[in-house]
Amino acid sequence: PIDAFPPLIQRLAEKQSRIHKIEVPQSCLSVLGAVSNSIGTSIIADNFAPGRLTYGNIFSLITSPPGSGKTTLLRFFDPIRETEQELQEKYKKEVYPKLKDQQRKLEKELKELDSRKGKNKAPKRQAFEIYRDLAEVQEALQATPTLIAGKSTTPCLVRTIMSFDKYLFQVLDESSAQIFQVLGLGVKNEECPDLDFFLSQYSNSPYSNDTVTRGRITAQGWLGLTWLMQPLVKQKLQSSKEASGRGFFARCLFVDARNTEIPISDDLSEPSKQDWAAYALGLKGLLS
Repeated sequence: PIDAFPPLIQRLAEKQSRIHKIEVPQSCLSVLGAVSNSIGTSIIADNFAPGRLTYGNIFSLITSPPGSGKTTLLRFFDPIRETEQELQEKYKKEVYPKLKDQQRKLEKELKELDSRKGKNKAPKRQAFEIYRDLAEVQEALQATPTLIAGKSTTPCLVRTIMSFDKYLFQVLDESSAQIFQVLGLGVKNEECPDLDFFLSQYSNSPYSNDTVTRGRITAQGWLGLTWLMQPLVKQKLQSSKEASGRGFFARCLFVDARNTEIPISDDLSEPSKQDWAAYALGLKGLLS
């Protein structure tokens, strides 16, 4: 119910729906996804479920026919993408050069240690210490700030969720390919995301998978998602005994829109700029 939202969100959801001819619940669930993304693990509900801690990550699925304007829902995630870009620019300018400099020094230290072999002069540090520090630097080089993930394989999602802050939100405007991979319908199932990963990271449970090509991959973080899909894709997902039997749907919030009206010109081209600015400020406040 839209009454559950603050007045600002109500206005944005109603105006977006009128302008783009999308349904109000689509906008509302998109806002919930954006807020979930921004909260991360910073807000926890204690004993919301008896004896458990409940985090703010959600799985949201939005169904809408082709050409119904569902892509416009992604605008609710714009403030997060802007913040992500700012973090990545800062990382490239300030963090990455320092890490590369540390990497070069450690590699040089390893070469010097190797050149001392057979000599009586004791090294300042042992090889295992240098390799340990080098591994930490190399891991940090992979930790590019990521707030929103797109279509990814399981190894990529694992690396991203573990390298930054162990919280990741996936947003897809067309989720059919990802869903087919989750259900194991890809050509190379071993390289594809699987249902185990999504189920475990929803509840911060340990995930482990042994593969022939990549060895063991492990993760224990939090994953949230907003997937937009067409009705045929939703039917494929619902028909999966694996997805329904193992509780994937029990973790999801659904909006199944039926509106097939094609967007037309309107006297209002976009919601109030002041409302959008206030919304962006609120999300960035949560992100900080």
